[in-house]
Amino acid sequence: MDWLGPLALRLYLAPIFIGVGLHKFANWEQMVAWFGNPDWGLGLPAPALMVLLAASAELLGGLALLVGLATRLVVVPLMITMLVAAGSAHLDNGWFAIAPGDPHTSTAKVLAMVGVPAAEKSLENSVAVGERLSAAKSLLKRHGNYSWLT
Repeated sequence: MDWLGPLALRLYLAPIFIGVGLHKFANWEQMVAWFGNPDWGLGLPAPALMVLLAASAELLGGLALLVGLATRLVVVPLMITMLVAAGSAHLDNGWFAIAPGDPHTSTAKVLAMVGVPAAEKSLENSVAVGERLSAAKSLLKRHGNYSWLT
C-alpha cells in the first residue's frame, strides 16, 4: 500500500500540469507577451523560449505523471518550472494570482474534457471566483495597505 500515496499525488497533479501546459500552447502570443513584458508581465528574458520550456515541461511532464512514466526524471523540469513560477509570478501576487479565477488553468478543464459531469459547473464557478478576487483586490488597494496584506 506504500504506492497509494504517490499514485494519488500523481493523479492529482497530472491534470493541473496538463491543463496549464495546454493553456500556454493554445494562447502562445499572449503568453510570450506576458512572460516578456516588464511593465505588466513577468519581465523574463527570452520569453518565447521560456514559454516553450514551461509549456513543454508542464504538458509532457503532466502526461508522464498521468501514466507513471519516468516520474523521477520528469519531476526535475517540473520542479524548476514551479520554482521559476513561484519566484516570478506568485511571490509578489500570492499563490492564487493566476489559478482559481481562470477556467483555462483549472484542474476541472481536463476533467471536463474526459466527461466528468461536475467539472463544467466548476469551470463556470471559476469565472465567478476570478471576478470576486478582482473585486477584493480593488477594495484592498483603495481601503487597505495592499502591499502589506498581500
